[in-house]
Amino acid sequence: MEECRRDWPASSVPSSLGTTAIACPRTVTDQIFAALFAVLVFAGLGHWALRTHLDTDWLEGEDGLSEWWSVATYIVAAGLAGATFWTLRTTRNTKLRYLYLALAVGFFLGAMEEISWGQRLFGWGTHPPLRGSISNMKRPPTT
Repeated sequence: MEECRRDWPASSVPSSLGTTAIACPRTVTDQIFAALFAVLVFAGLGHWALRTHLDTDWLEGEDGLSEWWSVATYIVAAGLAGATFWTLRTTRNTKLRYLYLALAVGFFLGAMEEISWGQRLFGWGTHPPLRGSISNMKRPPTT
């Protein structure tokens, strides 16, 4: 059986009965910092690429790749949260079930807001009560 102890360096973990020694797994904190560092590097490279190559309307413009990617991400998240809500229907933990239902509804609303509620897709106009949508708000004038 392989053994790992925190007080030994990973390279000098003794092996028992001829099995190979394993390196100690990283702590959760190390994994979180590694993930955050990877996100930071990816964001930095993405920012550099978008600032260097100026013709990026296909990527970041209205109905561009990044917008549709975020819509797909919201829809998948809504589907997974909804499926989790449905799976938990036989449990007694109703608070957890309704948390997943709220997440599913929130992700779905986020996806619909991202595509402006289908206005460009179907040629709809904005109804007066909906003109205050978050993505359609204008910046206040500066003095």
